[in-house]
Amino acid sequence: MGHEQQPPLVVSETRNSSLRLRSAGAIQFAVKYLHAALPDLTPNHLSLFSAIGVASASTLLTLRKKDASLRDKVLTTGSFALAVGAKLLDAFDGTLARTLETETPGRMNFNLGQLFDVLTDQTGEKAMAFSRAAQAHQRHDRFGVTLALIEGVVTSLPSVMRAFAEKKGHPVPESGSGFIGLAGTSLGRTVLEIASTVFPDIHGVPLQELCDAIIIISSTLTAADRLKIGLSNDPATLSPEVRKQAGDAV
Repeated sequence: MGHEQQPPLVVSETRNSSLRLRSAGAIQFAVKYLHAALPDLTPNHLSLFSAIGVASASTLLTLRKKDASLRDKVLTTGSFALAVGAKLLDAFDGTLARTLETETPGRMNFNLGQLFDVLTDQTGEKAMAFSRAAQAHQRHDRFGVTLALIEGVVTSLPSVMRAFAEKKGHPVPESGSGFIGLAGTSLGRTVLEIASTVFPDIHGVPLQELCDAIIIISSTLTAADRLKIGLSNDPATLSPEVRKQAGDAV
C-alpha cells in the first residue's frame, strides 16, 4: 500500500481554513487506518454514507412525541450520535481520495468526486431543514416552518458563489471573520443545523428559530462577499485545473 508515501496535506489555495490545517494530521491518521481496514472503501462511499446517516437521523427526530419518555430519549441520543458520526465521515473523503490517487495515479476523477460530494452535502443539509420544518409543524409553529424552509434554500448560496468566484480564478476564504462569518461557512452551518434539529427547543428557548435565522443571515452575507470576490477585477491566481473543477460544480 505504500504507507511510507503520504498524500499531501488537505490545505491549498482553495482549501485554506486554519481549522483544516490544524486537523489535517489527525484526519490523515484516521484515514490511514480506515483504508487499511477497508481497502475497497472509496470517497464516494463515505459521502453517500454521510448523506444517508444525516437523512436517517433527521427522519428519526420527527418520530419523537415530545413526552420525555425513554423512547424519545433514545431517539434523541441515537439521532444526535448518528448525525455527528455521519458528518465526521464526510470530513474524510477528500483525504481518502488523495490517498488512493497517491497509490494509483490517475485512479481518481476529482471533478466527478467533488460534484458528488457537493450533492451529498446538500442532501444532508436539506434533510435537516425538512426535519426542522416537520418538527415545527408538529409544534404548530408556522414561523419555525417558514424559517426552516428558507434556510434550506439559502444554504446553497455560499457554495454556488464560491464555485463562481473560483471559476473566475479568485480564491475565497473558507473561514469567515467573527461569529456571523463562521456561521455562514460549512462548518458553522453544520454545528448550528445539528444542534437545532436535535434540540429545537431548550427550556422554552426557540433554538431552531434562532439558529435558522442566524444561518439565513450569515449565509446571505457570505454569498454576497463571495460574489463580490468573483466579480472583482483582481488578477486570476487559481490554476486552470482548479477553475475547471469549480466550473463543473456550478
